[in-house]
Amino acid sequence: MRISSVIAIPVLLMTVGCSGSTDTTSLDDVRLETPTSLTATRIGVTSVKLAWEDHSVGEDSYAIERRRSGGGSFVPLGFAPANSLRAVDSLGL
Repeated sequence: MRISSVIAIPVLLMTVGCSGSTDTTSLDDVRLETPTSLTATRIGVTSVKLAWEDHSVGEDSYAIERRRSGGGSFVPLGFAPANSLRAVDSLGL
């Protein structure tokens, strides 16, 4: 069984999750850990650079999500490749 692993990095909250597909990888082969030291730095009028420390082994990608500061649901923005340490959010800012 192949495990497809994604770590979600919402701007206001970090969450870990994974979903399954088919391959020969066992659940013991994938270790997902919450990224730490998330920072958001303004890099322009409409862009924010997100940076974090990666502590996971075997993830497929990072899901980037955002929610308004007043609350509400998180909205998916896109994905960053496995082992990424940063991403840029410039969608609708």
